[in-house]
Amino acid sequence: MKGVLYVSHGTRLKQGVKEAHNLIDKVKQHIPIPFQETCFLEITSPNIENGFKRLIHKGVNHVIVIPVLLLSAGHFYHDIPKVIHQLKKRFAHITITLGRPLGVQYRLVEILKERIEAISVSNPESAQFILVGRGSNYEETKQDMNEIKSMLKSLMGMSNVNVCYLAATEPKFEHILKQAIHEKHQEIIVIPYLWFSGLLTHYIHKTLHDTGYKGTLKRCHHLGDHPNMIDALRDRVLETIQKAEKEKQSRKDKHHAIVT
Repeated sequence: MKGVLYVSHGTRLKQGVKEAHNLIDKVKQHIPIPFQETCFLEITSPNIENGFKRLIHKGVNHVIVIPVLLLSAGHFYHDIPKVIHQLKKRFAHITITLGRPLGVQYRLVEILKERIEAISVSNPESAQFILVGRGSNYEETKQDMNEIKSMLKSLMGMSNVNVCYLAATEPKFEHILKQAIHEKHQEIIVIPYLWFSGLLTHYIHKTLHDTGYKGTLKRCHHLGDHPNMIDALRDRVLETIQKAEKEKQSRKDKHHAIVT
């Protein structure tokens, strides 16, 4: 019997936790599996182990693990697999299939377009746009963010878009913002490529407020529970269920080959 375990990032902010639960609950409605649990990587309860135990206590013997993450970075390549490895040693009779983060998708870039249009940019051709990612030590993250930048520029006909990060890699958000202010752009538009409310979204807001910049300085809303986000996560779940079925069939075929 299969069960789905959604692994979100976790935050100290109640609003961010509420947003994560609300979005994942909407996704659950589209998944043809009765047993589904939400857990968090850090800070917020339940953690991965407790979410996993909730499923197996319901009789689940195959756990579909879904990273509720935007891009492939440390949480996907290291943190989640580390916990899964520990769980496999303790629960050897349970099959675990790990899904993928959302990755770069055109429909997610379309959300950025909507977020920008919602704040009424006077002249997209002359405005300075700052696309802000969480950041990681993985080069893949920077490649993905640059691809998102290119897609956004193409979609909106922009010319001035800088990518920056809040942690782990360069260029830093503070440096790019300071540079844009120094250059005295007519409009500076900050676009957070972040899923839910959290300390990082609050940090962006506070940093912009504290600049005291007299020109036009605007911040777009984060990705949140936009329908495209719900669809994208739903598709990752369905994709991973199909992957699990293929793995199951492969095990059956190997067993049959050994027996015969």
